[in-house]
Amino acid sequence: MVLRWSQQMVLSKRCRLRHGWFAGCSCVAFVVALSWPLCSKTDGSVSAWTSPPRRRDQFLTIGLWTVGQAVVGTPSSASGEVVPLLDKSLRRHAKQLQRAADVLVFDVRPMIYAGNWTKLAEVLKFDAFPNEAWHSAAYVVQGNEDFLPGAEDAPQVLDRTFRDLRSIIAKDLDDGRKREQALQAWWVATATVNSVMSAANNLIASEPTLNDIPNFAVVPEDVSQYLRKPEQYSRKCTVLDGLPSLLKWCQ
Repeated sequence: MVLRWSQQMVLSKRCRLRHGWFAGCSCVAFVVALSWPLCSKTDGSVSAWTSPPRRRDQFLTIGLWTVGQAVVGTPSSASGEVVPLLDKSLRRHAKQLQRAADVLVFDVRPMIYAGNWTKLAEVLKFDAFPNEAWHSAAYVVQGNEDFLPGAEDAPQVLDRTFRDLRSIIAKDLDDGRKREQALQAWWVATATVNSVMSAANNLIASEPTLNDIPNFAVVPEDVSQYLRKPEQYSRKCTVLDGLPSLLKWCQ
């Protein structure tokens, strides 16, 4: 069959995320049914749609998108309710996402300024805070990218930035240069978490079904103006933080 399985699965995944399993399967079925007559041999010769391969693939891609949109429609907007996946993600992981910002402000940044590289290296181990922050962003963003403009690649950026930050800490540099580079990486990580919180805030403000979710406190460039205060943040992890099994470093 000419239609690629991977192409079916991409469309099916998006359909399932937005409209449930049945819609995802139905969407692929419609695409297969439409594409088969156009891409198969009709008179014993190769159809124009099968040569060259690149042209065929372009047609199939357009066909997948067009038919998929016809079957399941476009993502919900402010005029309608958000999809259940996004509603559930925000409600379940809001505190965890805000906590990631708190850790960056009240733990990581002071350690950088103090030159406490040994403690910071412990906090930034792959299975410690970076794991928490990555999950905080990923659970909100992944599958919901269409509704969170500006935050689509937040999990990937966080992963790359924390790797860079660990590399900076391990360098043989004087404290001044190490602090400067570490603060630059810190701000990239913070701005990335901000991008998720800001996109979520915009959505919460525009969607009546989400209005009961408190707005996230975004970290400003002047960190002293951060709305959250140290007394609101406990370094001891609890079940309310979302993923206690991933937060053992802060016990």
